[in-house]
Amino acid sequence: MTRDQLLRKGCFAKGRQRKCDGRLTIHHIVSQQRIRRRHASLLAAYRRGEGPRPWALQAALKDARNFAVACWGCHQCVEAGSIVVELLDLPNGFHSFVVEYGLGADLPRNLAGALDS
Repeated sequence: MTRDQLLRKGCFAKGRQRKCDGRLTIHHIVSQQRIRRRHASLLAAYRRGEGPRPWALQAALKDARNFAVACWGCHQCVEAGSIVVELLDLPNGFHSFVVEYGLGADLPRNLAGALDS
């Protein structure tokens, strides 16, 4: 699914704690910072000869399986923690994204144990 197709879906948090307002934006379910840290760790191990070559950082950051669409106001609430991304909000293929990039330890707390099954 492309970025434009995702944006046409609308805010995933519509009808929750607040009224939706503002332009739509992409929310990374596993944060960009956590993906960058995991990549840096894997790259350091590879350079020391202790692991395989890591995946491409930009490919992981741009992977649509890690995106949820939210309006600007709801996105601010998600970032602040007052709106939580639930299992039903996860896009198709999110589990395969986590497995492919080895990001199980980097999931948000509320999703950490939920994807093990």
